[in-house]
Amino acid sequence: MGAEVIPIPTSTAIAAAPTTAVEAPAPAAHPGVALAIMVSIGAGLYAGTLLISVGLILLILAVASFRGARRAMRHGLDAHFARKRKLDRRRTRERRLEEAGVSRDALAELTILGDEIERRDPQLARRYDVDDMLDRHVELTLAHERCLRAMRMCDRDQLARARCEHLSRPGGSRRRAAMFERRIRYWDQCKAQSDRCDEELAVLADMIRLLAQKAICPETLIDEEPIEHRLDTLDDEESALSQLTAMHG
Repeated sequence: MGAEVIPIPTSTAIAAAPTTAVEAPAPAAHPGVALAIMVSIGAGLYAGTLLISVGLILLILAVASFRGARRAMRHGLDAHFARKRKLDRRRTRERRLEEAGVSRDALAELTILGDEIERRDPQLARRYDVDDMLDRHVELTLAHERCLRAMRMCDRDQLARARCEHLSRPGGSRRRAAMFERRIRYWDQCKAQSDRCDEELAVLADMIRLLAQKAICPETLIDEEPIEHRLDTLDDEESALSQLTAMHG
């Protein structure tokens, strides 16, 4: 019986032969690591929430401040334009009187009173619209001046004499007499219109003066009850002191 031959594996066979890998056991998770991860996640969420909250608060404050600044700017612009319109109306009133050759003394007095009313009681000035009353004063003043100029263009007595002359003499003109009659009637109409304007101007001026008095005079009434109460208390104290003095005396 011959000797058994044992084959010697070559390097190629060794490389091709399957090998059984031995897996290392997985390390067990430590509880501290999980706790650290949870703490990190919680801290991140808290920081993110805090940043979002701060951002929202800053955004709300920015929007509120922007609206407040816009509202203040709008109020400032409205006040500026209101003052400009008021000044323009005042200049227009003065210019109209100046162009008509009418004195501005009465208007200047009423304008000063109107400024006093607006300074002391703006609500009263808005309620009665003092500027509109001043505009009305200018309109009436110009109408009154036109009536006076129309009346100064003729002498009523002279017109009446001329009319009578044309009606009484034999060669008088009936048409001239009728024209003189028309001119007399128109003069009377101008006189009546002038009187109405003069009366309304006086009433309007007195109304503005009344409003100025109302704005200057305080509406707070003096309450006499606290004074009377203090006087009664003083009388009671003096009476009690007198009785006490009499008892010890």
